[in-house]
Amino acid sequence: MYSKEEAQIIRKKFWSDFETYSKKRRRKLGKRSSWMLQKTGIKGFGLKFDANNKSVQVGFEIASKGLQRQIKYYEKMQSLKALLDEEFDNELIWNDHYLTESGKEVFRIYKEKAGLSLYNEKDWNFIFDFFFKQMNKFEDWFIEYKDIIKMNEEEIFNDE
Repeated sequence: MYSKEEAQIIRKKFWSDFETYSKKRRRKLGKRSSWMLQKTGIKGFGLKFDANNKSVQVGFEIASKGLQRQIKYYEKMQSLKALLDEEFDNELIWNDHYLTESGKEVFRIYKEKAGLSLYNEKDWNFIFDFFFKQMNKFEDWFIEYKDIIKMNEEEIFNDE
């Protein structure tokens, strides 16, 4: 077990190393060097990397301040479920009550790989590869369907 400070140092190194890894690989693919993540153009709708001592996850997170907005975007994603599940070989987890480490309840649609730990440096190459491949798929899918997800956005905002 690590102290709080040791764990923080490991997490910082992990994310720094992943950033270096992904920037190089993204440039080779002709993509911008940084991930989209929260810069989706949809308030409260982002792409998310998550790693802990038991598993790693990549996916969409709907975490807007208004519950009605979260529900509407989650419903919009459910209307696109067949397309999204097809892209990810029906391996996605759809969780409308996901609890983050900070205790916030959000909607999350993600792919998970269990048995990997960000605290085990021997796992890092597997995690980086998983993150890179899956996030590219999530980003590409999002870019293709963003206009549909945003459709009727004024209706979502007016309901709050």
